Amino acid sequence: MIVFRNKCLLCLIKCRHPECPEQIDWLRDVISWSSSLRSEISSPAAARSAAAAHAQRAKIDARDDGSKDALARGQSLLDKEHPSSAEIEERCRTVVDELGRLANAWAERQVALDQLIDWRCFLRDAKQLNALCAAQEAALATGTLLLQQNHVESERIQEELAAVNDRRKKLDVVVGVRRGALLRARPRAQFTRDTAEARSWVADKMAQLQLITGEVTDLEQLEREWTTLEDAVEQRGHDVKVDDNHVKSVQALADKLMQQGPTQHAVSVAARRDGVLLKWRALTGALQRYRERLAAALQLHSFNRDVQETSERLSCKAALFRSEECGRDLSAAHELKRRLEAAVREAGAIRDWIQQLKNDGAALARRCIKVGAAATAGGHARSDMLVDAIKEHKFEENLKETEKRLDRAEPDSVTDAQAQLEHLHETKIIPPDLLPSIFENALESDVLSSVLRTVHNNMDRFPHSVVAYLKNICRVKRFSALAMFLSAIDKECK
Repeated sequence: MIVFRNKCLLCLIKCRHPECPEQIDWLRDVISWSSSLRSEISSPAAARSAAAAHAQRAKIDARDDGSKDALARGQSLLDKEHPSSAEIEERCRTVVDELGRLANAWAERQVALDQLIDWRCFLRDAKQLNALCAAQEAALATGTLLLQQNHVESERIQEELAAVNDRRKKLDVVVGVRRGALLRARPRAQFTRDTAEARSWVADKMAQLQLITGEVTDLEQLEREWTTLEDAVEQRGHDVKVDDNHVKSVQALADKLMQQGPTQHAVSVAARRDGVLLKWRALTGALQRYRERLAAALQLHSFNRDVQETSERLSCKAALFRSEECGRDLSAAHELKRRLEAAVREAGAIRDWIQQLKNDGAALARRCIKVGAAATAGGHARSDMLVDAIKEHKFEENLKETEKRLDRAEPDSVTDAQAQLEHLHETKIIPPDLLPSIFENALESDVLSSVLRTVHNNMDRFPHSVVAYLKNICRVKRFSALAMFLSAIDKECK
C-alpha cells in the first residue's frame, strides 16, 4: 500500500493541468469509498473480528486497481489543459491524503489484529494448562484419599506422591524461570519488530524522496536540455511568424513596383526580391527540419527513460521474487502472500509495457535505419563533391604556378631582352659535341639521367635553335624549365 501511495504521489507531482467533470466524479467516488472503509476499519466492532479484517483487506486490494485507473485517467485528462485545473488538482491531493489515511488505519488495524491473535492464543494455552493441572490435582487427590483409608500399599503410595510433588516443585521452578525469561524477552521482541517496521517505512520514504528529489540522471539532463531547445525553437517560430508578415509586405511592395512598368531599378528590385524569398524559404525549411529532429530526439530520449524505469522496476520485482522470507507467524505469511500477489499483478502490467516498448523500439530502429541510409548516401555524395573540389583546386594551383613560371621566363625590361639575345647569339657557336658535358656539369642529379641519355642519343635530329635554348636553360639549372622544354620537344616531334 505504501508503494501505491508513492506512485499516487508521483502521479500527482506530474499532473499540472487537470480536466473534466467526469474525472471529478471518479475522484469523489474514490474519496467517499476510502472514507467509509476507514470508518469501518476504525469501528470497535470490527476491531475484534479477524474475518472482518480479512474482508476489509480484500476490499482494499480489489479497489486498488480502480483507484489506479482513476488517477491514470486523471493524469491523461490533466495533460489536455482543461480550464477546471484547480478543482481537479485539489481532488487529486484529497485522494492521495485519503488513501494515505486509509493505509495508516489499516496498519493500525493490522497491529491490533496481531495483538488480538496473540491474546486468543494465550487464552487457549492457559485453558489447556488449567485443564491439565485440574486432572493432575484430581489424580493426586486420589492418592491422598487412599492414604486416609489406610490402603495396604500406603507406604508405596506415599513414596510415589512424594516423588510427584518433588517433580512438580522442580517444574514450577523451571516454569518460573522460563516465564521470567519470556517476560524479559517480550519487550525486546516487540522493539525488534517495531524497529524492522520503522526501517521498512524509512526505506520506502527514502525511495520516494530519491524518486522526487534525487540526483539528476543523464536522461533527465537530456530531457531538460531538449525542453530548453524546444522553448528556443518555439520562440524562433513565433519570430518567424511575425517576420512572415513583414516578408509578405516586402514582396507585395516589390510586386507593386514591378507592375509600374520597366524602369532602371526594376531588375535590381526583382533580383533582391527573389534573393530575399529564396533565403526566407531556406530559413523556414531549416526551422521545420530542426523541429523534426527535436521531435525524433524527444521520442528517443523518452524511449530510453521508459526502458531505464522498466529495468529498475524489474530489478525490484526480481529482488522480491528471490526473497526466501516466509514470515514469523500466520498473519505475517498472509501479508507476504498478499504482497506477492500484488507484485505478480504489477509484473503482468510490466510485461504488457515491455511489449509496448518492444514495438516502439522496432519502430525507432526502422526509422533510424532509414535515416542512417539517407545520411550514408549524403556522406558519399559529400565525399564525391569534396574530391571533385580538391581536383579543381589542385588544377587551379598548378595553372597559377605555370603562369608564374611563364611570366618569369619572359624578360622584364629592354636590357634583359638584349642580354638574353646576346646570350642566345653566343650559344650558337657552341658545337653540339659539348652539350653532353654541359649537361653533366649543369645537372648533377641522378633523377634526370634517363632524360639526359635520351636527349644525347637524339641530339642529331634536334634543330639548332632548340639545342641553343637547351644549353641556355641547362646553364642556369632550371629543372622546371627543362621539363617544359621536353614537353615542347614532344609536341614538335609530333
